[in-house]
Amino acid sequence: MVGRSLNVDNDTFQSCEDNEEVLGPEVPYLSAIGALMYLTSCTRPDISFAVNLLARRTTISWRSQKQTLVATSSNHAEVIALHEASRECVWLRYMTQLILTSCGLENDRNPTLIYEDNSACVSQMKK
Repeated sequence: MVGRSLNVDNDTFQSCEDNEEVLGPEVPYLSAIGALMYLTSCTRPDISFAVNLLARRTTISWRSQKQTLVATSSNHAEVIALHEASRECVWLRYMTQLILTSCGLENDRNPTLIYEDNSACVSQMKK
């Protein structure tokens, strides 16, 4: 097994060469990262380290999948999606708390805000 170290003092985001191309404004950064993540998970696992460096400070968790429950209305579908997002949020909060506690760091006790844009779903949740 060969072990190599990474010099973390260098800026990993700077251009390596003067003639290196920079991603233009016509391609949104997050869309490019998403495309690279797809390649990493489906076809090119060898680029996962580089994609990880590029994807830092972006979304912690994201997922797109077919809903397993049959929703009878768009409001019902929104409630199901909100429930799934809340479950994921609780899990992420617990995992963050566990990591912070094990490192001896102070834990953030502020509530997590979840935004919903469906007015029927919001009024139903307020009841």
